[in-house]
Amino acid sequence: MPVTFAHPAAVLPLSRSGLPLSALVVGSMVPDVPLFVGAERFYGFTHSVPGLLTVDLLVGVVLWWLWVAWLWPCLADAAPGVVRRRLPSVAPGRLMVSGQGAVGAGLAGRRWWVVPVAVVVGAATHALWDEFTHAGRWGSTHIPWLADSHGGLPGVSWAQYASGLFGLTACLVALVVAWRRRPVGELVARRHPRSPVILWVTPLAGVVGAAVAAGLWAHDLRSAVYLAITKGALSAVVVAVCVAVAVVRSMRVRGAGCASEG
Repeated sequence: MPVTFAHPAAVLPLSRSGLPLSALVVGSMVPDVPLFVGAERFYGFTHSVPGLLTVDLLVGVVLWWLWVAWLWPCLADAAPGVVRRRLPSVAPGRLMVSGQGAVGAGLAGRRWWVVPVAVVVGAATHALWDEFTHAGRWGSTHIPWLADSHGGLPGVSWAQYASGLFGLTACLVALVVAWRRRPVGELVARRHPRSPVILWVTPLAGVVGAAVAAGLWAHDLRSAVYLAITKGALSAVVVAVCVAVAVVRSMRVRGAGCASEG
């Protein structure tokens, strides 16, 4: 089972490194992209050094751009008031790349280079983590406990499940702490009345995608869970991006119209 969403825990200690945390987080998950898009044959490559410097880098930068340019503005606008009061309208990673407090245009900012560096660093932490939690990797061939069976499971499986649980917990705690530390600002009106759609259509797409994939292609419980996780997440992300692009484009059109009237 993939524990992709636990991997950002490995980059949390780098939050003060000067690299955008959003790009580090994206990089920490990007080597597992083949599992979600049905390209499992490339899984080994995306976990190799050449893969980190090519496919992971390219895909990670694109995913980071989708996050800061489209998903963040929509989600920040859609969030409930109690959350929206603590969120900046511009993704923090985008501000860091701009080099100033102004809104940078994606990778057009003065410090654009920090994004690919952060993506590769994040991907490297993922590959290193997997060396100790997957069969046939360095850990299972050099550390006897990881190679031996314990309670019916290989040591690497115990390491994978335990580190995955720890990673998910660390990520949730970090999110709560970061949110509570944010200053409470004034409640700003939503820029688009339809932005909250993303909050319900995304999980709905995930559930539908998971159910369809598991129902059509699963041949046992394990494959059903695997397909539900990977295809459900893929469905949710695709739908979220589509909704976010539509909403943010509409925001920009409305903003341009107000500016011209002014």
